[in-house]
Amino acid sequence: CIDITSFDITVIDQPFIAEEPIDITVCDSDQSLNEFIDLTINDSKIIGSQVDMVVLYDDDDDPSTRWKLPIQDPLNYDAQIGTQTIYAIIIPTSNFSGGVLTSNCYYIETSFEVTVSESPVANTIQPLEQCDDDGVNDGFFGFDFTNQINELLGTQDPNVFEVEFYTDVFFQNQIDLNQGNYINPNPYIPETIYVKVYNINNPLCTENTSFTLQVLPKAVPLTPSEITPWIVCDDLSDSGNSDTN
Repeated sequence: CIDITSFDITVIDQPFIAEEPIDITVCDSDQSLNEFIDLTINDSKIIGSQVDMVVLYDDDDDPSTRWKLPIQDPLNYDAQIGTQTIYAIIIPTSNFSGGVLTSNCYYIETSFEVTVSESPVANTIQPLEQCDDDGVNDGFFGFDFTNQINELLGTQDPNVFEVEFYTDVFFQNQIDLNQGNYINPNPYIPETIYVKVYNINNPLCTENTSFTLQVLPKAVPLTPSEITPWIVCDDLSDSGNSDTN
């Protein structure tokens, strides 16, 4: 007594990591301490030329619970300020349904880092006007930008953000503050100074502003020889008083 039946054997191609994913670094564009990031920019690197494959992402650092609930919206991953490790696996599309794995037939995982860097705020500062009181009175003055740096940063951490000053709007001619105070090139003429505030760890996170500086002539009293004598006549009718008003 026998019975005959049949079954199918399906061989699924073993996926592999075609190319290691790239790290993603972005700026906190609105000072909200988070940024939404598209993790799927690494899909093409991981998949390569393979077909019918899908990449899953997870930010769970615990291997025992990782992949139980992969990131559901990798197009808009809510990344916080700092660096976060993102894990990725490539699996056949047939092994993924309803947002969860249906089989463990996948290749060893890989990972990359997502970094959200703080963006600075370049606070508005007032024009810098300086009386020419350095003893020369020639329209030139050595400007110390220390106060301007404090105004530009405000409460922001100077260990995180750097301030640079430039003489041109294209930010090519930087003022080297290590060489001493900045001396204006043209006497008594207003000059625009361009400012860049950036994150030391990620110089792409920057904000620019500008302010004007000017040396003002110092008032100098006339010498006695330069003063025109003031002579008035005494009208004897008023007993020797003279109205000088």
